[in-house]
Amino acid sequence: MLNWYGDRAGDAATSAMFTGAFNVDPKILGPMSKHGPAMRFILLERPPTAEITQAQANNPSDPMFSYGAILGKAQFTQEEGHDEDGKKTKKWVPIPHFEIEKWFLGEELERKNG
Repeated sequence: MLNWYGDRAGDAATSAMFTGAFNVDPKILGPMSKHGPAMRFILLERPPTAEITQAQANNPSDPMFSYGAILGKAQFTQEEGHDEDGKKTKKWVPIPHFEIEKWFLGEELERKNG
């Protein structure tokens, strides 16, 4: 599927827009980064990776990237934590007493698994 999406982005005649919620796979980033007639835009959840930054530096007219602050997180502050396998990792630190964090916690605790 990633190849198919990458091919569609590479073949775009007018525009190609993509939301990279977690990251942008190279099979999509490559075609999105090539020079062509289409305007190419990628909306990111987090600051761009080194690969994304390099793709934009290699072709400054294409593509365009945008990312913003993570809702409810303080200036991308992270602290030590553990992932699902127990390995050390960085975790986002919530803003204390932030109303949307309270709402999210309530929603998450009430939501059924699966």
